[in-house]
Amino acid sequence: MPATTYTLQTWHAASNYLGQEWHGYLYAPGLGQNRDSNTLTRSNFRSYQKALGAVSERVQVVHEGHWACGWVEWIAIPADDEQAKYVAQAILNALSDYPVVCEEDYSSLEWEEACETWASMSLRDRVEMCSKHNVSIFAARRDDIPEGIDTYLLTA
Repeated sequence: MPATTYTLQTWHAASNYLGQEWHGYLYAPGLGQNRDSNTLTRSNFRSYQKALGAVSERVQVVHEGHWACGWVEWIAIPADDEQAKYVAQAILNALSDYPVVCEEDYSSLEWEEACETWASMSLRDRVEMCSKHNVSIFAARRDDIPEGIDTYLLTA
């Protein structure tokens, strides 16, 4: 592996932190998630987790309660795990050029969430959505999203 300057950061506790100590671990800023994370953030987190899990069994997903957003998750990387650090840094470098860790996962998650939203909508809301997109209002009765509905609007 070539020498790399890591932008991973060393874990440190805030003055009011009450959770488990993670001394000797690193994290990638911007690659965590919380209860309010959007689809892209959730996809990036799970793709990052999958990539790190494929190279090291020592990385850990840390789930912590948070007063403002309910909970946060981040990935703890052992500071002495060179392979995990290398993969994490490669992902950070790639994100500086393009904001998606894995296009396939992001697209899949967007579709899943759009389907969940469609399934949870009332018939009245589905009819309104169909009407707005010039799709037959009778398509609102279908369990699957009718062609012509902008699925981005269902996840935004």
